[in-house]
Amino acid sequence: MLRSTGARPAYATIKKWLQKCQSSHGDCNKAPSDSRRPTRLLDLDAFPTSSDIKLVSGADTGTGQYATLSYCWGGVNPVMLRTSNIKDFRARIQWSTLPQTMKDAVTVCRNLDVRYLWIDALCIIQGDDGDFNTEAPRMEAVYAGSAFTVAAAHSKNSEGGCFREVSPLGRSDSLISQDNNYTVLLKARSFCTAFENIPGHCPLDSRGWVFQERMLSPRTLFFGRDEIHWECRKGVICAYEPDFEKPHFPAWLSYTPIKHNYTKVRSLEKAPSPNDAIRQFQRLWVSVIEAYSRTNLSFAQDKLAAIAGLASIAQQKLNIEASFGLWLPFLLDDLLWEVEPPQPEQDDSRTEPTENQNCVSVSLAGTPSWSWASTNAKISFLHEPQSTAGKPIGDVEEQHSATVSSFPPPTPFIGLHTLVSQQPTPPSVRVRGLVSKCRALPYQAEFGLCGFDLQPDRPISEAERPKRYARLERAPPLTHTFAKHHNNVVQRGRFACVFQPDLPINKPMDDLMCVLIKRVRYKPEGKSVTVRDVGLVLQPTGGKATQYRRVGIYTEERSNQNTLPMFMFLSSVEEKEMEIL
Repeated sequence: MLRSTGARPAYATIKKWLQKCQSSHGDCNKAPSDSRRPTRLLDLDAFPTSSDIKLVSGADTGTGQYATLSYCWGGVNPVMLRTSNIKDFRARIQWSTLPQTMKDAVTVCRNLDVRYLWIDALCIIQGDDGDFNTEAPRMEAVYAGSAFTVAAAHSKNSEGGCFREVSPLGRSDSLISQDNNYTVLLKARSFCTAFENIPGHCPLDSRGWVFQERMLSPRTLFFGRDEIHWECRKGVICAYEPDFEKPHFPAWLSYTPIKHNYTKVRSLEKAPSPNDAIRQFQRLWVSVIEAYSRTNLSFAQDKLAAIAGLASIAQQKLNIEASFGLWLPFLLDDLLWEVEPPQPEQDDSRTEPTENQNCVSVSLAGTPSWSWASTNAKISFLHEPQSTAGKPIGDVEEQHSATVSSFPPPTPFIGLHTLVSQQPTPPSVRVRGLVSKCRALPYQAEFGLCGFDLQPDRPISEAERPKRYARLERAPPLTHTFAKHHNNVVQRGRFACVFQPDLPINKPMDDLMCVLIKRVRYKPEGKSVTVRDVGLVLQPTGGKATQYRRVGIYTEERSNQNTLPMFMFLSSVEEKEMEIL
C-alpha cells in the first residue's frame, strides 16, 4: 500500500495506464488541430549528473513526448521566464530555484521516462514585453499535443507540491473486535466518495485556466489529497478502480467528463452541413461558457485568453469569428446571457480569494457591456427555453426576432486590456427590434425581501399587473438585489416577468429602454402553450442620444390561458435601432 502519492511503486501503475491508453483509446490519440510543437520546452535530461534543467526550443525536440503542468500560481512563483533572463534559462535553470510543485512535476516526468515538460511560467515570456498574447491562442497545440498533464490538484500555490502522504486507515478494513459469535470490522470508505478527490472538484479545478487545460489535455494525472486519479477521454480510473469500462463515481457525485467537449468540437467536421456544424458548436459553446464562468481567475483581464485554446479550434474548423467572446454567426443568441445572483454565503475552502471571485458581480472596465466578458459573475444563457430537467425544449416556434444591423469588429481571444487598447472607438453592436421605454422600481415582498421590478413607462391596469410571487423556494441574502431570479423564487399567477440586472442596484432607474430580442412560442411537457419574450435592458450612456449600455436582461412568459397582451411589449410599441456599447 502506498504511503505517499509520490512513492516509486505508483509510477509502475501509471506507466500501465499510459501504455493502455496510448495503444487502445482512439479519441485520446487524435493529433491536435494545430500540430505545431510548443514554442519552448524544458529539457529534463540536459544535465545527467545534476537535477538542473534548461529551456530549449520546441522545434529542436523532434517528436519526443512532452508533458504539461497544471497548477495554481497562488501569488507564489519566485521563478519565471522574462526577456531579461531567457539567455540564462537556455543555459541552465538551477534546481534549487524551482518551487516545489515544479520540482514534483519534473520528478513525475523523469519517473515516467518523459524528457520534456511545458510549464507556463517557464515557457511563456512573462511581463508587458512578453509573448503571452501570442502564446495564449496556441494552448490547444500545447495541451492537446502533450502525452499527459500533471495536475497539482490539491495545492493552492506553486510551493504546495503534487505529493501527499496517504493514511492506511482510509484504505483498508480495520478489525475492531472478534469473538466466537461476531466479528466487528470498520470498513474503509472508498476514496472516490471523498469530494475533494474527484476530477472537477479538487481545489485546482476552481481556476479558470485549469478548466481549459483539463478539457484540452488527452490525459490528466490528478495528484489529489490522498490518491492519484487518471482521467482521459475514455474515462477515469485509479489504483482501486482500474476498469475504464465501469462507471467510476456514483451519480450523486456530479462528475462531469469535460474532456468530451474537446472530442465534440473536433468532430464538428462530421456534421451534415456547415450550418449544422455551427448549430452544434453553439450548443456546446453555451454549456462550456456557463461552466467556465463558475471558475475564478487571478487576473480578470484573462477572461478571454483562458478559453482561447478551445475557441481556436472552432475558428479553424468552422471559419468563424468572434467579438469579445461572442460569435458573429449567432451573435443575437449570444447576447442573451444573464448574471446569476450570488447564492447565500457558504464555506468554500478550495481556493484563496481572487480578483474575480464569484461573489458579487462587478463590471470589467473598458469591456463592452454587451459581452459576458464584461462581468466576473456566473452567467447562463436564455436563447432557448429549458425544461424542468434543464434540457432544451424541442418544438419552439420563433414569432419575432430582432436583427443585427451592424456587427462589432472581430477580435481575438487575448488579454482584455490589450484588446480594449487596440480599439480606436468603443466597440458597439447595432440591434433593430421592438423597443419599450421602462423603469426599474423597488418593491417589498414577503420576508422583507427587496428587489426591483421592470415596468413599462405607461399607465398599468390592475388586470395586467404581474402577480407577486406567492412563496420563496430559498431566500437569498438581503444585501443584494437579485431577488427575482428563478433559482431563488417561484412566481405564480397568469404570467411571470423577471428583470435580472447585470450589477447590483440600490435605487430606482428611469429612462431605461427594453429591446425585444426574441419572442418564441412553445409547449412545455404537461403544460399549456407558452409565449416567451427575452429582451435586453439598456440605459443611455450620456453621450450620443442613440447610444446605450446594457444593464440587464428581461424575460416574460405568458400561457395561452391569458388573453391579455404581453406586459412589456404591446402591439403598439415601435421598432427602433439601438446602438449598444
